[in-house]
Amino acid sequence: MQFTTYSFIIYMILFISLWNRVGGRRILLLNLSSLVFYGAWNPYYIFLMVGSSGIDYFCGLAMDRWRRYDRWLLWSALSANIGVLIFFKYTQFLHAVWCDLSVILPITCTGNAPSILLPVGISFYTFQSMAYSIDVYRKEIEPCRNPNEYFCYISLFPQLVAGPIERASHLIPQIRRLTQLSALPLEWRESGSLILRGIIKKCVVADHLASYVDPVFTKMSDYSLLSIVVATLFFSVQIYCDFSGYTDIARGLARMIGIRLMENFNYPYNAISIREFWHRWHISLSTWLRDYLYISLGGSKKGSFRTSCNLMITMILGGIWHGASYNFLLWGGYYGLMLILERAEWCRLPVRIPDPLRWLMTMLLVGFGWFIFRMETIADLGVLGWRLKTIMWNSGIHLVPNLLTVGAFLLFLSVTLLELKILRRKIMPFCVTEPWKRRLVVGTVLAIYYLAAPSMDRMFIYFQF
Repeated sequence: MQFTTYSFIIYMILFISLWNRVGGRRILLLNLSSLVFYGAWNPYYIFLMVGSSGIDYFCGLAMDRWRRYDRWLLWSALSANIGVLIFFKYTQFLHAVWCDLSVILPITCTGNAPSILLPVGISFYTFQSMAYSIDVYRKEIEPCRNPNEYFCYISLFPQLVAGPIERASHLIPQIRRLTQLSALPLEWRESGSLILRGIIKKCVVADHLASYVDPVFTKMSDYSLLSIVVATLFFSVQIYCDFSGYTDIARGLARMIGIRLMENFNYPYNAISIREFWHRWHISLSTWLRDYLYISLGGSKKGSFRTSCNLMITMILGGIWHGASYNFLLWGGYYGLMLILERAEWCRLPVRIPDPLRWLMTMLLVGFGWFIFRMETIADLGVLGWRLKTIMWNSGIHLVPNLLTVGAFLLFLSVTLLELKILRRKIMPFCVTEPWKRRLVVGTVLAIYYLAAPSMDRMFIYFQF
């Protein structure tokens, strides 16, 4: 089974059909449904998720009972989670780094790294589980004593494989209230609007833009500078619509059963600084890195040099969180440098830059960051540099976007403008009480079907992280 748009919707329909029949056993149903959903991809990795979350569960109970050993228990839980993450996600990358270093250092690289299948969603549920242990250690929450509630917090299937990364203080109380509901809430107006919005973002916009982006980045040396620039622009929209589309679908599905997941995006492309961009992009990850890594390192309370080091470490680890390759390492370091320069007094101009110009500068920097994120190898950075140095606009293949690709990009621009200027940054739920609005919803659904039906089997980008 692939985690696609189809699988989410179909699985949720089956789940809803059972919800009102189980009474007070809804949490158990959620846990079993999550196990079946995750196990349909690879049943063996169910044991990994259960074992990883179980360590944090028992360490949380032990920290509450034996406070004098809480530091050792915390490090045991963190070590187990980080060890699992390193083994499954970074073994091959570390082996490749070691072999690369053997060229310039007197070390020996022998053999091949073992081929390990990366568990889907491991970065998300591992971070969520670690956040729970840290919060218990800091006495910010009481340990969860009900294993069913705790496992539901870790494995809630709408957000299991790509977030958002929820906090225990926000999600566990909502899970406990599920048994008190007399029936399925079915908040159709809000949840239906979120799901429809997410499907449009993913299937109509992101997947059609991918048809232009993928060929250019797969073999960049064959394409012209203009095609590379257009592909980078399209990818900036693709990754936003793909990831935020998943989040909207997950939030809509969760809201149907009475759970409100946190917002993960707040119009990041309206930011007028890199710092503001990260306050708006992948909010659950950026706040996790801030609260559990940056602040733990000392934050900004120990001088400018230490603050710069903390920022760089945080962003590099945030980059590596996304994937085990050099471009993610470089991407994290790039944003660390940008944040350091923004804070530096000597980089501040004596005059105030108008907001439209600040926005343009920020988007150019963010766009270059997305180029680093998407490139296949470090050599692609050299290809871009050579093309820019020689202004080689006409050298290489000019890939002309088709009508659907252009339409998807224009749809993104028009909907964004509609949200900002008319709906005041908030998608209003569909109200289907009036005939013309019902026809609008039906027409939208039909348009999605005809435009997106061939692409609804494409996986979400962030499932690989």
